[in-house]
Amino acid sequence: MTVSYVPDVFGLNRRTVESLKAQEQEARFQMIATYTTLTANVVVTAIQMSSLQRQVEATRGSSTATPRPWRFSSINSPKDMRAGSIWRRRNLSSRKSLQPFPAR
Repeated sequence: MTVSYVPDVFGLNRRTVESLKAQEQEARFQMIATYTTLTANVVVTAIQMSSLQRQVEATRGSSTATPRPWRFSSINSPKDMRAGSIWRRRNLSSRKSLQPFPAR
């Protein structure tokens, strides 16, 4: 019977075992990160689908009551355009100056 022992003087075997444990941990953490990312993507997609579905429902429900486009009805002259803030204050602060286009 022969017994032999190779001394691990420089710690090569120990470092090899440590390296393999670190690689195992890295693979496990990557798996956890992938699972977390996948779960988050599923949740975000579900929320977006719900939001889009509600928008479609709201759009379909309000298609009969679409508002008419608006235009400014009281632009007196180019001088009023140059007057700047006075013109804007006088004409834009009042909702009376906004009138819908006539129906055709």
